[in-house]
Amino acid sequence: MVWRVRWERDRWLYVYLLIEFQSTVDPYMALRVMVYVGLLYQDLVYNRQLTDADKLPPVLPLVLYI
Repeated sequence: MVWRVRWERDRWLYVYLLIEFQSTVDPYMALRVMVYVGLLYQDLVYNRQLTDADKLPPVLPLVLYI
């Protein structure tokens, strides 16, 4: 799930909650999360939610390990 939260008056913070059920520990989970964030950025650019002058918005990925 991705939530977009107003961070400042004209800026957004994207909170990315990834829920996966795995039977074993993935030592490369940080890399997978980085790829997912990159795909989110790519989608924002593709759907023209960013202009050429915009910086990429901050994304707070949350990974829960139980």
